[in-house]
Amino acid sequence: MNAETDLSGDHPAARPATIRFLTPEEGGRITPARSGVRPQLALDDSFTSCIVEAIGSGDLPAGVQVDVRIRLLFPWMEQEFCRLRIVRLYEGNKLVATGEFGDQQVDDHEPSEQPG
Repeated sequence: MNAETDLSGDHPAARPATIRFLTPEEGGRITPARSGVRPQLALDDSFTSCIVEAIGSGDLPAGVQVDVRIRLLFPWMEQEFCRLRIVRLYEGNKLVATGEFGDQQVDDHEPSEQPG
């Protein structure tokens, strides 16, 4: 396990992802997001606050896929966060970005492959 997804210690987990902010025409944000934006991350049946940090540039333009790091604000959601594969970011009830996590996390519901 690397430092970005280390669940021990006091720092909430962070994971790399590739996301795309929706354009205003698609119902997304009117103003472009910047690195450090704090939307709500959709979990299986709830939401939690997170920080979206741009990797490279500080801009998160609408309609363009960008590489980011998504960091939880609250550590008690880490287990569910680490199982997610799909990113859905909201501001209020408005979906503002979608994408996928870029790391390989273990899903407790998938059988592991046994060497034969």
